[in-house]
Amino acid sequence: MKQGLFDALIGKQWAVKRGYLPADPYLETILGQVELDASLRSRKPSPIMNRGYFARVECIQSLIRSFLQSHSESLEVQMVNMGCGYDTLSLQLIAAPEKNFSSIFEVDYNENIERKAAFLSNSEKLLVSKITDVECGYDIAFTETTETSLRLLGSDLNDSSSVLLKLVGA
Repeated sequence: MKQGLFDALIGKQWAVKRGYLPADPYLETILGQVELDASLRSRKPSPIMNRGYFARVECIQSLIRSFLQSHSESLEVQMVNMGCGYDTLSLQLIAAPEKNFSSIFEVDYNENIERKAAFLSNSEKLLVSKITDVECGYDIAFTETTETSLRLLGSDLNDSSSVLLKLVGA
């Protein structure tokens, strides 16, 4: 479980460094707070892994753009990011100047969500003004005016009933 979190962070970092992906201002902030041993930090993904990471990120972002375009008249557009780990996609979407989601829910194991909430609260660069511990997770408020709410939800991803209850309760 943890290895996958770190592989995704390192993979994205290298894909950005090699020009496969545009700069991600949130990535370095989170990477600066994650404790990785030297072997992980120095590991260099192969070009095929960089291309694969690019393809995955571009595919997801393309689907999101398409979804937003097809729902441009909708007032309440929500997104759920299952197994979000330390992904920065929600932060990028919230900061984007174009129409965004009314709510974004990120769901992952409790430990990952707690650490991500800590990363967000410990960074001045992420413009988080307040993190509220609520019954089902964390509400994130930003210093910049945004109409998008972000909620981090901790749940056992292997238990679909538990995940559904958390989402309904949010």
